[in-house]
Amino acid sequence: MLAIRPARHGELCSQDHRPAFDRDDLQQQMDGADIDAILYHLHTLKGSSGTMGATRLSRHCAKLEQAFRRDPQAALAMSEWSTALRTELEQAVSLLEAEVAKLEQTEADRSSD
Repeated sequence: MLAIRPARHGELCSQDHRPAFDRDDLQQQMDGADIDAILYHLHTLKGSSGTMGATRLSRHCAKLEQAFRRDPQAALAMSEWSTALRTELEQAVSLLEAEVAKLEQTEADRSSD
């Protein structure tokens, strides 16, 4: 089960708070052109975001994963892919944080009744 840890915005974590996806790691792999690691992160983020209902992010990751499998060097050369991925990730995290806050408030309201 994935949870959001607001202390490090943009990082998705497993229940035991080990990062499942970290933007800094992905940036290092992009800088080093580590295609296998990029594919691993895209695949992990695609599945995790799909499981959490962040379908737009999941679809974006799927398209990027396909591009990197087809022609890794051409995919790396796409100038805006990493910026677009970060934007999608930040939007998904914001939406998920809002949902978590709603759930916590609902639980607090139930407890106080």
